[in-house]
Amino acid sequence: MAILPASANVGLVQGRLQIQVEDHANGRAVERYFVDQASRRVELAGVRNGGRLTSGSTVRARGSRLGNVLALDSTGTVELAATAPAELAYATGVQNVAVILVNFSDATTQPVSAATVQQAVFGTTDAFLRENSGGQAWLSGSVMGWYTLPISKSACDPAQISQLADQAATSAGNNLSAYTRKFYVFPKNACTWAGLADVGGANTRAWFNGKFDLENFGHEFGHNLGLMHSHGLDCDLSPLGTTCTPLSYGDAADIMGNLEGHYNAFQKQRLGWSTGMVTMSASGRVTLAPYSGTSGTRAVRIPRGIDASGATTWYYLEYRQPTGFDTVLGYYGTLSKGVLVRTATEGDGDSTYLLDMTPNSDTSSGFVDLWDSALMAGATYADSVAKVTVKVVSTDATGAVVDVTMQAGGGGGGGSTSNLTETVATSKASYLRGETVGMGSQVLDNGVPVVGISVTFTITRPNGSSVSVNAVTGSNGTASAVYKLAKKDARGGYGLRAQAKIGNQTATANTTFSVQ
Repeated sequence: MAILPASANVGLVQGRLQIQVEDHANGRAVERYFVDQASRRVELAGVRNGGRLTSGSTVRARGSRLGNVLALDSTGTVELAATAPAELAYATGVQNVAVILVNFSDATTQPVSAATVQQAVFGTTDAFLRENSGGQAWLSGSVMGWYTLPISKSACDPAQISQLADQAATSAGNNLSAYTRKFYVFPKNACTWAGLADVGGANTRAWFNGKFDLENFGHEFGHNLGLMHSHGLDCDLSPLGTTCTPLSYGDAADIMGNLEGHYNAFQKQRLGWSTGMVTMSASGRVTLAPYSGTSGTRAVRIPRGIDASGATTWYYLEYRQPTGFDTVLGYYGTLSKGVLVRTATEGDGDSTYLLDMTPNSDTSSGFVDLWDSALMAGATYADSVAKVTVKVVSTDATGAVVDVTMQAGGGGGGGSTSNLTETVATSKASYLRGETVGMGSQVLDNGVPVVGISVTFTITRPNGSSVSVNAVTGSNGTASAVYKLAKKDARGGYGLRAQAKIGNQTATANTTFSVQ
């Protein structure tokens, strides 16, 4: 709990939430939470459920208030006062960015040219975004300035920088209302962070303090899209357990961690970019295609169990190869030589952790220790609590063959936060007696295809009798089956039901066809 002087008053604030993250060059991250009210902005101290919050939500919080700071009570909980907006609602389509270059009255240097920034943002970072999203999101905009602001570099006031920068750009004839994102680029000043960003929302800002490259632009823009950091677990004895230290930027294969690789599968799922990801709900073999590619199964998630709040926890598997913007990973340990394993919790954007499959192999640094975190060919990772085992059978440039084993009573089953949905269709609307009915059904869990689950197709004849056919879903979550009509089958309307089940969750879909 945050501590304030005895002069503080018990208070309640309610309003629109804004989250910001400070990214410091020494590996320290600071998350800040603000509630915008009609007349002032109040900062919340001691927030504990930050990963489950999104900017733009209407929230209420209770605690001890002194001036514009509210220290939360012992729970550290911020409550939703109204329905939250869609988790990350502004992460697809064109992202209109105004890049405003500014310096200070006592530091009028221009450390990079406008042309260099243009290439870094609308060249390299745009290409990174397009590749990560599979073309679902891209950057467009303009670079403005340099403008000299009437403030000293000895001050650290990002709000003042943005206000004065907006005024300077507008005075120069720019229409800032055409942009939903704003980047403020300036030579190094008294701020101790390299980057600062609003986290999520329709209109966002990011500040870049003396560091103007993909690592900084791509990372802070990830925050603008709504992402929190990609963490890592630096462990001494095993990939999970009681001898682990969480590292805020510990994911060595993700730009939201500490290298300029792709956003990981959990992050892309939150952004709505989860193409190529499937859910495994039963034991089976899967081939993971290179993650930065555009085809095949590029990520797998496996249910691990239910946490104390009732949310589903997951394992995520990826196979990174040194291609595209993952090329950088080829220079670090085993990141592009085996399968990467992460954990994350559904609904908690601050919960993704890269696991180290060779813990404590390098004691010089936790970040360096995670460079050889991949599960290599021939190796097995077993979670005895969740009763999940992952074995990498083989790897090459085209993919990684992985065997997943789930035992009854373990984490498999999806948990109480599953949202199982199913569709069903026939190959045509009407058949002749003696023809073959083609049936197909797709099963999704929270919008992600479910692999290896049994689907029962039940055909009901006009007289009420029925017959069932079973099939198993493939890599796209679709199960297919056929049923040959007898030449003496009745003419008329037939019913078709498809049913799938994961744990205690059942999905059903119905359709009809006719026989002439």
